[in-house]
Amino acid sequence: MKGRIIVFSPHPDDETLGCGGTIAKRVREGHEVYIVFMTDGRHSHRPFSYPPLEELIVLRRKEALNASKVLGVPEENILFLDFEDLHLIYNIQKVRRSVEKILMQIKPSEVFIPHEKDKHPDHQVTSLIVSYCIRKLGLNTKLYEYPIYYEITDKCIAEDISAFLELKERAINAYRSQINILSLAQSRPVLSAQFLQKFKRRREIFVEKRSISVPKILLKLCYLFIYHRLFEKIKLLSKL
Repeated sequence: MKGRIIVFSPHPDDETLGCGGTIAKRVREGHEVYIVFMTDGRHSHRPFSYPPLEELIVLRRKEALNASKVLGVPEENILFLDFEDLHLIYNIQKVRRSVEKILMQIKPSEVFIPHEKDKHPDHQVTSLIVSYCIRKLGLNTKLYEYPIYYEITDKCIAEDISAFLELKERAINAYRSQINILSLAQSRPVLSAQFLQKFKRRREIFVEKRSISVPKILLKLCYLFIYHRLFEKIKLLSKL
């Protein structure tokens, strides 16, 4: 058995979109791969008001297990933290404690996180907190960021996944709730065919995160917290 690898996924599907081919490749190479799902993904269909939240939580967990199985990751290596979708920023200390515990137990040689500049609060918080914990714990771990929404212009690493592209596409298709229309209340899939196309390429792109400044991370987390608190207040005021 080679090194241990952890992929931190803000929602069920980010791990497959961002590094599904690399996950399958690392498994084939003999690495022990773990996937940590930070949130339950319950709000993916919020614009459509269907399915009910409880049903969606169960459905997305099942899809995550199916996709991980396709990629070759055993169920015992799948960890669900079950934080509410869109609420990581309001649970920073609980998230930090959970991430620290996982990192200390597994002691990974490689960690994959969403890109810090992804335009989604759960992606940003996941990236920042995992980075913070690795630095705080003093782990000798290679840290890679994978983009979902952010277009990378920095120096990047291209991982050839040609031999695993079919597996990746099968894993993407396991997330049926995200790529199909579930009801008449839904006018479009959550993930459009056009959006998905950029993840069906023969190379996956990563940025190696070499320098981690703890003060900068804490400052960014404070900014995110204040920004989203203000945003929630403005939404409430607009309904008056």
